[in-house]
Amino acid sequence: MKNVLLFVSSWMLCLGVPFTLWGQAAEPESFFTSSGNFPFINYERNEFKSFSDSALFHIFSQLYFLEKRNDRQVHIMHLGDSHIQADIFTGAVREQFRADNRFPVTARGFVFPYRAVRTTNPFNYYVSYTGKWEKKWIASSRHHSQWGLSGISGHTHSNGATIQVNPNTKEEGFEIQKVKVFYTNADPQSYDVNIETNPGNFVSGTMEGEGFKEFVFHKPQNKVKIFLDKTEAMQNQFVMQGMTLESNLPGVTYSASGVNGADVKSYLRCVDFEKNLQVLNPDLIVISLGTNDAFPYRFDAGLFEAHYRSLLSQIKQALPNVSILLTTPGDGFRRSRRRRYPSKNFGIATEIVVKLAREMDLAVWDFYTIMGGYKAIETWYENGLAQRDKLHLTQKGYQLQGRLFYEAFDQAYKQFKVNLR
Repeated sequence: MKNVLLFVSSWMLCLGVPFTLWGQAAEPESFFTSSGNFPFINYERNEFKSFSDSALFHIFSQLYFLEKRNDRQVHIMHLGDSHIQADIFTGAVREQFRADNRFPVTARGFVFPYRAVRTTNPFNYYVSYTGKWEKKWIASSRHHSQWGLSGISGHTHSNGATIQVNPNTKEEGFEIQKVKVFYTNADPQSYDVNIETNPGNFVSGTMEGEGFKEFVFHKPQNKVKIFLDKTEAMQNQFVMQGMTLESNLPGVTYSASGVNGADVKSYLRCVDFEKNLQVLNPDLIVISLGTNDAFPYRFDAGLFEAHYRSLLSQIKQALPNVSILLTTPGDGFRRSRRRRYPSKNFGIATEIVVKLAREMDLAVWDFYTIMGGYKAIETWYENGLAQRDKLHLTQKGYQLQGRLFYEAFDQAYKQFKVNLR
């Protein structure tokens, strides 16, 4: 830790930040909802376990500068399966950030228009569309596409098709000052994409990069509408990979992207995964996978570990300095033709995730142990926190999971600052 401390002091002095800021100011209060007091939850195990002093250094140092100087944007990207796609768990984490007066949440971040391809869309942004869009997702072996980070794509042959995304369904107050649309723009058969705006809210600049097109607004928007434009005779299709809703204001962006039914192996099918990741350039990547890997009766633990290691290697190659936090799958039942059974596979998957975090110097949040371990899902079900399938949580359960996650996040961040005094 001593080497890290020396590096931090030199780094802060170079940036003109008084080193006395690291711990001498009074600790500001953080206001967020408590996870309550359920006797079956192992609160004493609710922590981020780091296997290296530097595992979470990047994300926490960026948050510290944001807290003290309010001069930067901090981006967290949370990837996963159906537990993430609906954005109830991750939505609860985002709301905890919003309730915390240390960290303004100023942008909605990476989104996918799930409703356009008729699958589960998060409740906190509304999608409308025209044209016929077809879903291609990584969890289906019958589907093939040029997937990006989202693991799902929307295919259309409808010239003039539109997609509108509104992240301000309640009173979120997200201002959209910049939009990136991720699509297969290297394909000569791809339609062009443009932004539809009201008079006076014109686009002040555009930029096209590898796999995306960026639009910068003259005035901040509260929603955004894209349309497809055929500009060449050969153009006859469009493959949507996702989009970002960005702000120029300093603050936290908590993005979430999940795919129903996804396992670790399916994410390895995303040929543009690294490319998209480098464009987004998050400060922290959270990965919540393993449930669908461990669900089958014939769970191949060795293959699961190999696939997960490959995915983590891809991330490290794309972003060598990013902080990575793994979360273990929760407890669950497996299903036979007639009934459901408790499964020890989720515990085995948890051991593998922790092992990978240890060997690759990452951090891990062990939700399996926190929720109670083997057969804990029965207690969660009895308390209205898990659904009848005893695999997915209820809305109340996911919200509790989000509060537990943020409490662990908050404690780890506070300890980070204590260690730097």
